Amino acid sequence: MKEIELGDPAGTIRQHVSTARHFIAQISSESIVRDWKTEINRLYDRKIASLYS
Repeated sequence: MKEIELGDPAGTIRQHVSTARHFIAQISSESIVRDWKTEINRLYDRKIASLYS
């Protein structure tokens, strides 16, 4: 009987965890990576500019 009672909440929790993992993966792949690329490119451009100035 306990398994039947806990089955639905466990499934709901799994769904929330799956959604959270997907959300975190999406955030990290989009905004954080884009920010790092922007920052690295900016630092690289500054370094190149300082070499040739």
